[in-house]
Amino acid sequence: MRIRLWRWELELHQRALYITRQPDPACPTCAGHGGIDTTWGPELCDCWDPAGHRLPLWKRRQEAVPF
Repeated sequence: MRIRLWRWELELHQRALYITRQPDPACPTCAGHGGIDTTWGPELCDCWDPAGHRLPLWKRRQEAVPF
């Protein structure tokens, strides 16, 4: 399941929640594209974090069936 809140993107998987920050559309440096063209090639702008963060979730409790 994927949810997008302005420039934050949240993905929920079975065991983790992934949070990534998209490029800022109001950034004066990259104009919302996330990259800057330099003489050495494209570089990432400071307003974008493509690596993101991973928050592990707890395992679900499995209760035994009383049969």
